[in-house]
Amino acid sequence: MISDKIDRISIRTGEWTALLILPALVITVYEVILRYVFNWPTLWVFPLTTAMTATTYVMAGSYVLQRGDFIRVTFLYDKIPPRPRLFVRIISDVMNVFWGVVIVCGSAMEAHDSVFRFVGGVWRPETTGDAWDVPIPSIMRAVIFIAFSLFLTQSVVELVRSVRKAGGQ
Repeated sequence: MISDKIDRISIRTGEWTALLILPALVITVYEVILRYVFNWPTLWVFPLTTAMTATTYVMAGSYVLQRGDFIRVTFLYDKIPPRPRLFVRIISDVMNVFWGVVIVCGSAMEAHDSVFRFVGGVWRPETTGDAWDVPIPSIMRAVIFIAFSLFLTQSVVELVRSVRKAGGQ
């Protein structure tokens, strides 16, 4: 079933991108040692670790949604009887889909403008603009688009599940 495949993609993507925290931690320790022990700071650690941890953060959305661990106001939600709670969940799922569509459209435009930049006929994606001058901004805009596309897809799956559950009661 397609929803099971989307679930697996959300789970695997969330688990694999969470592993980016480990190299981010290692290179942060490396930077601290170089900076404070040897007085030799780097130019590349901060933008790279920011990109790695940001990737983990944005890719976690579909993972958390799939697991049912998305933020809820539980002190209210848990007090609602089951049938009205399902209605509240459907409304929440509809809002997630709406928000997902808006953010995917916006992030697609941002990623396109950042990645597909041409200056004098030469491809020049957006870069950090510093001495390292790497295309981390372009990569991150593409990652954000992918992450929110996956979030939107998972939101649609959750909405369909909620509607089916409501129809079955």
